Amino acid sequence: MKKILLLALSLSVTGLLVYYLLTRSHWSDWQRIIFQLNPLYLLGYLMLYLGGLLLRTFRYQLLLKSAHSSVLPTFSNLLLVTGVRNMLVDFLPARTGSLSYIVLLNRAFKVDLSPCLSSFAYAFLFDLMAMAPLLGLAILVESQLSHKSYPWLWVIALLIMLVALILILSLGPLIKLLAKWSGQTSGHWGKHPWLEKMDQQIQNIGYSFLTIREKGIFWPTVGLSLMIRGLKYLSLYLLLWTVLQALYGAGYYLPFWMVLLGLIGSEAAAGLPVSGIAGFGFYEGVLGSILSTQGIPSSQAVLVSFAMHLLTQVVDYSLGSGALLYIVFRVLKKKSQ
Repeated sequence: MKKILLLALSLSVTGLLVYYLLTRSHWSDWQRIIFQLNPLYLLGYLMLYLGGLLLRTFRYQLLLKSAHSSVLPTFSNLLLVTGVRNMLVDFLPARTGSLSYIVLLNRAFKVDLSPCLSSFAYAFLFDLMAMAPLLGLAILVESQLSHKSYPWLWVIALLIMLVALILILSLGPLIKLLAKWSGQTSGHWGKHPWLEKMDQQIQNIGYSFLTIREKGIFWPTVGLSLMIRGLKYLSLYLLLWTVLQALYGAGYYLPFWMVLLGLIGSEAAAGLPVSGIAGFGFYEGVLGSILSTQGIPSSQAVLVSFAMHLLTQVVDYSLGSGALLYIVFRVLKKKSQ
């Protein structure tokens, strides 16, 4: 019942967005966006996107190696998994589509569950932590340019940093305590083989988390995460600017740091349990609100946000679906041999 309710709410959010666009935007605006997009700028976005994809894959590989995974996929196989993850991350509510990384690694490439879980968890937390300094930098620059203070945004950035850092530093010891408790109580589980199997899995997960924590890769992972986030927001800014150029003509200026605040906020909105189908809904609302502060009419601000978001989904789904089909083809071919 809960899932049906969430689905209904997500459909409603996306439906309201579509209704708003159909009733507030003009066909001439759509035509300019569709036919006047500069292909060179789109190519620039694609190059930045692929750069971020490669860096994200390299970070996953680093984390899997540090977890002492007995089975380590090749970089090309891990790149396929990362492409599918990028496609599905916004498809399900609360970004649960990113769990496809764990499923594909475990089922398609036979990587043990423990390094899958630990590399996934640490990648998520380092992503979260990398958002904080970028948000802080955006707030600082925007404060200097607009001569305004944003105390609540500073609080949010600080909370993100503290929560992510505390979890990164404490996750290994907490899992170790859980594994220790599980090991001490496992003697009482003799009549329940599935509990013994679960205990073994907890022990393996605890070992995997601790090996990553003790491997000394904190700063390299921080650096990679900052580059991944930086490339992501730079590519989205370029794509957003490209859509605005198509709509208003060359020479339209858009402050990068203000847009960065909007992109971070819209990404957070898209991660809510109810945000719209495939993320279409609150994402456009948040980013459109920021754009409207730059003199863009509200209806066109939402339209620009929607067009940019749609283009990102086209790229994600094109590359991700191709990667998924190739993985399925290889698995089926291997089974038939």
